[in-house]
Amino acid sequence: MQASVDLDTSVFLDSNVDRIYNTLLKVAREVAAFDMQGIKVTHADNGDPTTTLDHRINQIIHDTLPRGGEGWLSEETKDDSRRLSERRVWIVDPIDGTREFVQNIPEWAVSIGLAVDHEAVAGGVLNPCTGELFLGSVADGLKVVQLQPTHPEGPRASLIPF
Repeated sequence: MQASVDLDTSVFLDSNVDRIYNTLLKVAREVAAFDMQGIKVTHADNGDPTTTLDHRINQIIHDTLPRGGEGWLSEETKDDSRRLSERRVWIVDPIDGTREFVQNIPEWAVSIGLAVDHEAVAGGVLNPCTGELFLGSVADGLKVVQLQPTHPEGPRASLIPF
């Protein structure tokens, strides 16, 4: 399973962008292989939906990105205030637009950001519905990667077919 483009990650000055890129490729593969018919939806106390895919993506990113001495903040994980004492903190929304995802509206994405000393320095956004992957950092600026073409039938049908 590979993206339809060969992205030479050595062009990134910021190694964090390379880490984000590789993590989002893992996420894209998981989304493509996920049983969309088996999605389970629950609702938080405030009424916001969350799905089994939210939790799976969160787990992939959490298992892949943070290293020793790096903090973590995600909508799908109980907040740990120890992150406030870390210089580097990963900020994640596994499915930004869960309500749209649940309604089969192709307007959702996977968002990852990195803050160092309380300043945003790098990030990436994967739109599985369009195959677009946006990567950026203070050092590199913005790069857009087009993954394999997707299907127009909606988010549950238009996943990256690796």
